[in-house]
Amino acid sequence: LYTALQTGVIDATEWVAPYNDLASGFHQVAKYYYYPGWHETGSTLEMIINKEAWESLPADLQAMVETASRAANQHMLDEYTARNNAA
Repeated sequence: LYTALQTGVIDATEWVAPYNDLASGFHQVAKYYYYPGWHETGSTLEMIINKEAWESLPADLQAMVETASRAANQHMLDEYTARNNAA
């Protein structure tokens, strides 16, 4: 994307978020920058599991998976918030 932006093959891009875009160097070759991107207004993790497998888990294990998933998503969101603010 960097080279395509630099050479004019494309005139705009949005990769992930300010932290990642800065690390990719887009600020060196892009005239403008805006955030959040239109298709990704925030960062979210997904967890996908087979419905039959999920339903076969006891309720206590389902609760553990849900709690761990929420904690992982919140940790990632906190990291991106801090890094994006610094970027």
